[in-house]
Amino acid sequence: MSSTVSSPEELFEIDKKKFLEMRPALLRTPKYVDKYVAVVDGEVADSDKDKVTLAKRIYSRRGYIPMYIGKVSKEERHWELPSPEKP
Repeated sequence: MSSTVSSPEELFEIDKKKFLEMRPALLRTPKYVDKYVAVVDGEVADSDKDKVTLAKRIYSRRGYIPMYIGKVSKEERHWELPSPEKP
């Protein structure tokens, strides 16, 4: 049985869960350690040392879409950036 995910909140929660699942592997990948990682559609879309720069880059490439941005570090700290509403 397949269900359709439609709300931005549901998509955000799916990406957040995926980040948490991927976190141990990301910590073993030097290019992601101590960087913010954007997860879109359950996959790593990009990374950067600055979360705002990362979010702007994703938005410029893909439009204002739901995404989860988390920092890959031994310290468990997560940031949530809601997608701005389209005009």
